[in-house]
Amino acid sequence: MYYKNMYYKSFVNTKRPIIFLHGWKGSHKSFMNLIPYFKDESLYFLDLPGFGNSRITKAYTLKNYAKQINDFIVEKDLENPIIVGHSFGGRIALKLAEYKNYDTIVVSTPAFDLKSFKTKIKLVLNKCFKLKFPSKDYQNASFLERETLKQALKDTKRLRFKKMKNILIIHSKTDLTVKYKEALKLKRKVSGSALIEMGVNHFPYLEEEEKFASVVKSYASN
Repeated sequence: MYYKNMYYKSFVNTKRPIIFLHGWKGSHKSFMNLIPYFKDESLYFLDLPGFGNSRITKAYTLKNYAKQINDFIVEKDLENPIIVGHSFGGRIALKLAEYKNYDTIVVSTPAFDLKSFKTKIKLVLNKCFKLKFPSKDYQNASFLERETLKQALKDTKRLRFKKMKNILIIHSKTDLTVKYKEALKLKRKVSGSALIEMGVNHFPYLEEEEKFASVVKSYASN
C-alpha cells in the first residue's frame, strides 16, 4: 500500500502500533524477520522515500522525512505509536522526536559527527591535496541519494537533543559501522534516555532477533 509516495506494509492487530524505519539502502523488508514475535501489536514497515518501492523526485531532508511520517501517523489515526529507527532511520526518528513526544527506539544510530582517526586523516588529505575519499554509501548512491545523504549529515549536526526525552537506545559495543561512543553521548544528551547493549555489529535486530523483539515488546507494554 502507499501513503502519498511512501510504500508501506502493515499488520494491524489490537495492541499499540509500532512503526519501523529502516537504515540506508534498506526497505520494509529489513525487519520482516521480526513479524513472528509480535502477535498482538500493530506493525507498520515503511519504505522511506527514495528507497525500496518509494520514489522521490527531489532530495529529502530529515525534516521532510519526519513530517511525512508524522502525517502518516495522523492520517492513519495511529494512537500512541512507537517509532523504531535503525541507523539512517534512527536519525529520522530523532528528528521526529524533536517536536513530537512519541515513544522512540533508536538502533545503531549515528547521532553525531564523531569521526574515526582514519576518517580524520582522509579529511586532512582532502583539504591539503584535494584528494577525495567518499564513503561506500556515497559511492554507490544515485544523484538524489547523494544529495539526500549530504543533507542528512548536515541535519544530524543540527539535531536539538534538549527537545527530546525518554529515548531507548540499542547499540552494540562492537559495532564497526557506528561507534559505541555515539550511543553513550546520545544517552548523556537526551533526558531520561536508556541504553541497552545488544548485538555483535550493526544489525542487532538480525543478530539477536528474539532478544530485540522482546525489548521492543516490553517497551510497548509500558
